[in-house]
Amino acid sequence: MRGHVQEIAENSCDIGHLRLLHGYRNVEMQSDLRTEGAYLNARYRMTRPRSTFGRSQGTDVELEINQYGLGYARVEVNTASLGIRTRHFVLAAPLSEDEVVLRLALSVKRVEKPSMVHPLLAFAPRGLTTNLVARMGIKGFVADVMQDVPIWMHKTFVPTPALMQGDGPIGAYRRWTKQFYP
Repeated sequence: MRGHVQEIAENSCDIGHLRLLHGYRNVEMQSDLRTEGAYLNARYRMTRPRSTFGRSQGTDVELEINQYGLGYARVEVNTASLGIRTRHFVLAAPLSEDEVVLRLALSVKRVEKPSMVHPLLAFAPRGLTTNLVARMGIKGFVADVMQDVPIWMHKTFVPTPALMQGDGPIGAYRRWTKQFYP
């Protein structure tokens, strides 16, 4: 797609887009943005308003983003109320100055209590429930990323963007990215 790896990785600290684009509620940082060399870490808590396995109420999730350089992010997602832990991978590789190949992957920790995911799964085998969670998880993950793609494809890089309170630590992120350029 048309885009730049820096724009994709910037989602790791753009709190405003989580609310406005993806519709998450109650988005809050759980710790300050932390950087150490090529490593960046951010932790958030939020409510996902979408239906999860037939439940229409919001689902609270905690995310820990581990960004290694601009092209590799591992996102740990904990949905404690459903007993679900997933690991999302965002792998962005530049093809040219304004073209990127984006790969996504997801792994799911074995679901130990299927009834927490949905009461009808109370007697389902854990492996079947874990497989179902993986299929639903990757579908939701791809849907969220596909909401971002049109923005990444049409976004123009602004070195010092006008930021508002509530955007998140984008300034700190931009300072961190400078190490990756000559």
